[in-house]
Amino acid sequence: MQSEVNSLRQRISELEVEKAKLEVKNVELLKQVMKESSRREAENIELRTRIEELEKNKIDTTSSDISSNICARSSEPKSLEDIETDNFLDAQSKKEVSD
Repeated sequence: MQSEVNSLRQRISELEVEKAKLEVKNVELLKQVMKESSRREAENIELRTRIEELEKNKIDTTSSDISSNICARSSEPKSLEDIETDNFLDAQSKKEVSD
C-alpha cells in the first residue's frame, strides 16, 4: 500500500512539473500571439493610410485629367487627316493591349 502511495506521489510530482512547463510554454505562445497581433494591426493601419492617400490622389488626378481634357478639346477643330490618324493610332493601341 505504501509503495502505491509513493508511486502516486511521484506521478503527481511529474504531472506538476509537466503542468508548469506547459504553463510556461502557454505564456510564451501568448506573448508571440500578442506581438504578431500588434504587428498586424500596425500594418493594417499603415495600409489603410496608404489606401486613403491613393484614393485622394486618384480623385485629384481624375479631376486634373478632366480639366486638361476640357482645355485640350476646346482648341481648333481637327482636320480630316488628323482625325484619321487619331483613329488609326487608337485602333493600334487597342490591338496591342488586346494581344
